[in-house]
Amino acid sequence: MEESTRVEMDCNQMEKKESIIANVQKFMQDGCRCRRGLESSQCSDQFTEETVLDNLYNCLELSHVELDLVVLANIQAFMAIEAIGEKRKRSPPYSFLYRSQPICTEMFLNLYGISKSRFQRLVDHDQNHCISLKRLPHNALPLDVAEDIKNFLSNYADENAVLLPRRIPGFKNEDI
Repeated sequence: MEESTRVEMDCNQMEKKESIIANVQKFMQDGCRCRRGLESSQCSDQFTEETVLDNLYNCLELSHVELDLVVLANIQAFMAIEAIGEKRKRSPPYSFLYRSQPICTEMFLNLYGISKSRFQRLVDHDQNHCISLKRLPHNALPLDVAEDIKNFLSNYADENAVLLPRRIPGFKNEDI
């Protein structure tokens, strides 16, 4: 029963990835219709389909959380800084770059294979929480507790002459 569920999930993920790739290929053929490219051309004309698909394949190999962090880093890097005293804009301007070339938001979404709704959720998350991960699992320990456990185990090993894995007794170099 579990094996069939796992196979179905793998098939669904493959179908989803194939549909994302097909959408990006169609987008590259149609173009983005913006004028952010060189000499007021479409920004999608600046890149070959192979270059865009290579980047997309790399993004599809990442886990959901890893891709979120990549997109959050881009959002943080390319979002315009709000001036103090000015009215807050409903949708702040972005000036995304890919390989030092300006691109529109639509091209950015297709480069990373994400939807507008996922992008908007990440923008909202960035405004509220910056670049931190969304949620920790329910069984995750707080950082200070994990450090206390590490310190306890290190002290216990030193006091009771327990050899730590991959350590040479009496040799204090941390690199080994």
